[in-house]
Amino acid sequence: MATLLGIKSGMGNTMGDKTVLVARRIYTMDARRPVATHLAHHNGRILAIGGAEECPKDARIDTRFADSFLIPGFVEGHSHFMEGRAWSYLYLGFFDRQGPDGRVHPGLKTKAAVLGALAHAAATTEGVVIGAWAFDPIYLSGTRLTLEDLDGISRTLPVIVTHASGHIITVNSVVLTKMGITATSDLDGMLRQDDGQISGELTGPDLINRAQRVVGESAFSQGLDVSDIRSFASIARRAGVTTAADLFSDMSDKTVTAYRQAAEDNTIPLRMVPALGALLYPGAKALERLREVESFSHEKLYFGAVKLILDGSIQGFTARLRWPGYHNGAPNGLWYVAPPQLEEIVERLHAAGVQLHIHTNGDEATELAVNVLGRVLLQPVFQPYFLLGGSACGKNAGSGTGQADERCAYSAGSWHCAGFAF
Repeated sequence: MATLLGIKSGMGNTMGDKTVLVARRIYTMDARRPVATHLAHHNGRILAIGGAEECPKDARIDTRFADSFLIPGFVEGHSHFMEGRAWSYLYLGFFDRQGPDGRVHPGLKTKAAVLGALAHAAATTEGVVIGAWAFDPIYLSGTRLTLEDLDGISRTLPVIVTHASGHIITVNSVVLTKMGITATSDLDGMLRQDDGQISGELTGPDLINRAQRVVGESAFSQGLDVSDIRSFASIARRAGVTTAADLFSDMSDKTVTAYRQAAEDNTIPLRMVPALGALLYPGAKALERLREVESFSHEKLYFGAVKLILDGSIQGFTARLRWPGYHNGAPNGLWYVAPPQLEEIVERLHAAGVQLHIHTNGDEATELAVNVLGRVLLQPVFQPYFLLGGSACGKNAGSGTGQADERCAYSAGSWHCAGFAF
């Protein structure tokens, strides 16, 4: 399955020419005309779709896709380009998953299988770290990896396992030593077992980012290169996605350069909408950095969004829940942004006309975000909408926005049609 990324860039036709794409079949997703064979376009706009008789007679005919099936491309509103990098590391997911090269990686159904895969990686790696990703103990009857488990994998190389949610990592003693963590350390986000011993699980952005810095690399390290984006684009293409958001970009010089190179490379079939990770740019720095990169926008690259994360994940018990809390009595999750600071952050970005995606998983975090948006959006500043992704929402979750509801979208991921895949 190849991808035709839009109809105006890199397709060989000169801007201004009318062109008719001829295909074996075009699925329009329009119930009034579900199937067509010809699509006329001009300057990036669709002029007509149907049969040859319904297209302009003075248009250039493009028959390169005459034997292909075309479908509208999807816009993936919630994705992370770092998955392209993650495939360079060990996949520990429960479900079978297809990689960028099309190969299906079998899911691991038991803790023994997970540890076996890690042991094999330790025995064969030529790198300086044993990295793995997509581990989710929920599917293993709650069986978790421990510090002792990972010390059994290696006591000389760092071992870092990123959970499926991305909000928890499990590490070995080598990583803890590099971080300066000892048995007497008392840190928010450092979990302990029932006997008081360090579990090896680290939660929250502060500890996770700290671990990744001292290790130097992991499956979900910040910073992208073109090969990472190319791998992600391959995954997107297999799903029929032609435009994708990179929600929570470090927006470093290295990453911005990778975006720009990918945008100029017509062999990478993806439009990119990176959202700057606000947690990495405190105070006014987020807006300053966004303004620095906005001029690099391209028809395949749009800078202008910010991602703000309020809490963690429900399956990792790091989301913020209202009473009665978690079913198993786990303590409430983490605030990634202190509640009193949220309104100031949202006001600053809203006043600047920035599109803001707010991550909320727990209903307590969702309620806070909705109430803040309800106050801020009523201020006389033009801003079309915010995106609010909430996994656990109460029945009154939208009521706090009041008259501002038309500028809020409550969604875990937005899907639209743009471009074509075939």
